[in-house]
Amino acid sequence: MLQLQPVHFHGQETHVLETHILIVDDEQHVLQSLSRALHAEPYILHLASGAEQGLDLLKQQPCKVVLSDQQMPGRQGLEFIREVKEIQPKAVCILLTGKGSLELYEEAFFETDVFNLLLKPWDTRQLKAAVRSAVLQFGQQSEQKATDWRHLRFLK
Repeated sequence: MLQLQPVHFHGQETHVLETHILIVDDEQHVLQSLSRALHAEPYILHLASGAEQGLDLLKQQPCKVVLSDQQMPGRQGLEFIREVKEIQPKAVCILLTGKGSLELYEEAFFETDVFNLLLKPWDTRQLKAAVRSAVLQFGQQSEQKATDWRHLRFLK
């Protein structure tokens, strides 16, 4: 039997039912570090060492949140996130980068629908808050869709 697990964020309590998080980075030590940072959180973590493996995992297991590195061989993080959105449009995406630039911010937020961008090295509290916020955003999207559907039923 599945149990709801409470998540507290800015005084709000929400419940998480099997919240799957996909983490993609080509550096094994970064994957391990991110996994350690989030191990006590109520999430099921899926780790991928590159974009192809991440897409394969996502096709097998839908994830509410995708956390991806920007600089990966073969495919940049933003390109990967665009492909994620084709497979799972509701996924809330966070981009990790060691090199922030105005162009990257503009492309991430205005062209690729990235929810949050974190700079490496990250602060663990900031990382946890960003992931919690992304989980809440996913839930709000689902609630909004349900509200829109109920509204449409009354228009008939």
